Amino acid sequence: MNIGTGKVTAEEMQGIPHHMLDIRDITELYGVGEFAPEARRLIAEITARGKLPILSGGTGLFIDAVVGNFSIPEVVADWAYRDELEVFREKEGNDALWEKLHAVDPVYAAELDPRNYRYVIRGLEIWKATGHSKMELGQKTESPYDFLRITPYD
Repeated sequence: MNIGTGKVTAEEMQGIPHHMLDIRDITELYGVGEFAPEARRLIAEITARGKLPILSGGTGLFIDAVVGNFSIPEVVADWAYRDELEVFREKEGNDALWEKLHAVDPVYAAELDPRNYRYVIRGLEIWKATGHSKMELGQKTESPYDFLRITPYD
C-alpha cells in the first residue's frame, strides 16, 4: 500500500536497508503473532552485524509485542464466531458485548474499554477456544532490549 500509508520511498531510504516492507499481499492475513518473531529475528541479525535496528511505524501493539517481549496466544481466528459476535454487537451494542466478556473473563474485560470491540471479540474468541483468559495466555515479560521509545502518544 504505497498511497496513504506514509511508506518510505527508495529515495528516502538513502541506501539504508529497510526490512519487512511489502512482505504480504493486502489480501493476506497478518497479525502480531507473525510479526513479532520475524522482527526479533531481524533485530538479532542486524545487531550481529554491529548495526542499530530501528523499529518505526505500525501500531503500538506490534511494537510493544517486540520490545515488551509479549507472548501471543496461538489461537486461530474463528471467523464464524467473530461474525456471530459482530451481529450481536450491532444489535445489542458495545456494552452488551463487553458484558459477555466480563461474565467469563472479568480480569481482561476490566482492562478494556467497551468501545474497543475488536479486542473484546478477540478476548471472547480466545476464551471460547481455550477456556483461559487472554491475560493468562499472553504474558508480557522483561524486554530483552535496551530501547528508547519516541512517540507522541506516551
